[in-house]
Amino acid sequence: MIVESLSMQELTVRAFRLALTTLPLLLLGETGTGKSTLAAHVHARSPRARGPFVALNCAAIPDALAESELFGHARGSFTGALANHRGAFERAHGGTLFLDEVGELALTTQAKLLTALDNGTIQPVGASAPRVVDVRVIAATNRDLPAMVRAGTFREDLLARLSTPPTTLTLPPLRSRFADLEAIARDTAKRCGWSLPVAVLNTLKRHTWPGNIRELVRTTEALAALNLTTAAEVAQWLSSDDPPRETPRRAAAAARARTTDDIAIAPHGRLSTPLLLALDEAPNVAPIPKLDQLMSTGGGSGICTMLVVQSVDQARNTWGPTVGEALLRDLATQRVVLLSLIHISEPTRRTPISYAVFC
Repeated sequence: MIVESLSMQELTVRAFRLALTTLPLLLLGETGTGKSTLAAHVHARSPRARGPFVALNCAAIPDALAESELFGHARGSFTGALANHRGAFERAHGGTLFLDEVGELALTTQAKLLTALDNGTIQPVGASAPRVVDVRVIAATNRDLPAMVRAGTFREDLLARLSTPPTTLTLPPLRSRFADLEAIARDTAKRCGWSLPVAVLNTLKRHTWPGNIRELVRTTEALAALNLTTAAEVAQWLSSDDPPRETPRRAAAAARARTTDDIAIAPHGRLSTPLLLALDEAPNVAPIPKLDQLMSTGGGSGICTMLVVQSVDQARNTWGPTVGEALLRDLATQRVVLLSLIHISEPTRRTPISYAVFC
């Protein structure tokens, strides 16, 4: 868990103090702010750390199955109940139950949840007697629960049971946590083996991040995979669902300007930087000898090679039958896996450009 901003440091200290108690906690905040991660860390620092940590996404459960998922059911209690089923409360006995998106539960399920919290007992669907459970509940939501109480869609007594002002923790959005944003982006880039350029980091800081940490991590992973290093490229990527059109052309031009000697081979035969070649310019680039050299330099195995082509037929048509078959034989000999089939259309060309990426 990466915590660099003052607001998150204060919230984390408070959460870890509450971890030592058995009080229920309510975590509030936008989607992707790290509520589930914080809940797991609270459990790990609690006296229940040796017990199970069970996470249940209430938004993903159909209303008809919510009671069974929470409290379990007995064999034969309804059509399709072919065996006894232990619900989330039973599985979390002696530990912590994390109820994510608790605001999505129906009112009837909320009433049964309130009973479980008040009495420490549950009754599986179709069971003849209640069962005692010892569970610490941490709930989370991105909904405005007081507004839902006023609208009659969330029980006021359940809200009071789940939280009090001291046990309600509101995680701030990532756009207000620049220190966390930078630390998370750098950590993600490091895990991807990519050096995060300062210009790219500054561009990331200017983005609003509606998906918060989850969106930042996935975006940084994508930027690392594509090796986008300029602010303009990243800004265009963030402002559109489509990748920047100029990026492949620039990368191909840079690849053509490089020689095999300029390409550093990292441990295990991987290239330290991507080599991107346009297939329709292959006769000028001569990628097959270059591939042979890369394979021999890298030890023949371990180089992850991705051909970005519309199809094998397009490679044959673009390179010519002889060159195309030679490439396919070369790849088969080196046991290279075809990971993806993609083509990039550009408005100034009638046919898509296909690229080979050696990484």
